[in-house]
Amino acid sequence: MIPRIIHQTWRNEKSTPASYKLCIESVKKQNPSYSYRFYSDEECRSIVKEDFGEFIPAYDSMSPVEKADLFRYLIVYRDGGVYLDIDCYCVANFDSLICDAEFVAGYEQGWKERALFRYTQWAFAARAGHPVLIEAANRCKANHLQGPTTWTLKKTGPIMWTYLINEMEKSHDLKLGKEFWFGSRILGINARGSSHLSMVQVPSHQRKSIVKKLDKSTIKKREIYIVHLFYGSWHENKNPETKAMASVRALQNCLK
Repeated sequence: MIPRIIHQTWRNEKSTPASYKLCIESVKKQNPSYSYRFYSDEECRSIVKEDFGEFIPAYDSMSPVEKADLFRYLIVYRDGGVYLDIDCYCVANFDSLICDAEFVAGYEQGWKERALFRYTQWAFAARAGHPVLIEAANRCKANHLQGPTTWTLKKTGPIMWTYLINEMEKSHDLKLGKEFWFGSRILGINARGSSHLSMVQVPSHQRKSIVKKLDKSTIKKREIYIVHLFYGSWHENKNPETKAMASVRALQNCLK
C-alpha cells in the first residue's frame, strides 16, 4: 500500500521561486489529506548520510541534479509515498492513482528510448521498501563510480529508470502508463502555441500528444494528475522564473 505522503525538494525553502510555491499550493490543495514533506539540499544530504551512509561518497561527488535523482529513490524507498519535481502543477487528487498499487509510474508523452516508452521519474509513487527503488539507487551509485562523466539521463535519470522498470516489470506488479498522468503538455502552457513560450520545448515528434484544451472534463477523460512545467534546474532557460510564472498563470486561467 502506498502511503499518503508527498515528497518534494529544492535548494532551500527561502529561495523557492514564487511560481514553484504556487505549484506546491496546487499539490496541497488537491491532496489535503496527504502529509506534505519538503526537503532542502542540506536536509537531503543529512538523510542520505544518516540512513543510507553507504551512498554518501557517491552522493557527495555527484552533480546537483544527480543528487536529486538519487535522493528521490532513497526517500520514497524509506517512507513510501508520491515524489514530484518542484515544477509540477497538480490538477487532480492522487487517491485513485495510488489505490491498491505498490508502484506507479507514467511515461513521457511522445518520448521513446530504443522503442521503449520513457518512464517519468519526476513523478512516481511506491510503497516503502519497494525493490525497484533500492535497485535504482544502487544503479545510480554504480553508474557514477564506474563512469562519473556519463550522461546524467543514463547515469541516474529517466533512461536508467526506463531500462530498470522494463527489466523489473517481468517479476513485479507495477502500475504503468498512461501518457497523460504526469508531464502533460498543454497548448499555451508548456507547449507551442503561446507567444511567451519557446516552441523548442516540445519537439515536433511529440506535438501529436499535446492537449489542446484543458478543463475539468479533459482532466478526468485523459486522467491527468499533474502538468509538468519543465522549468526545473535541469533545464537551462533564459528568465526561467518569468516563463514559469507565465505558465502557471496560463494554467490557472484554464482551470477557472
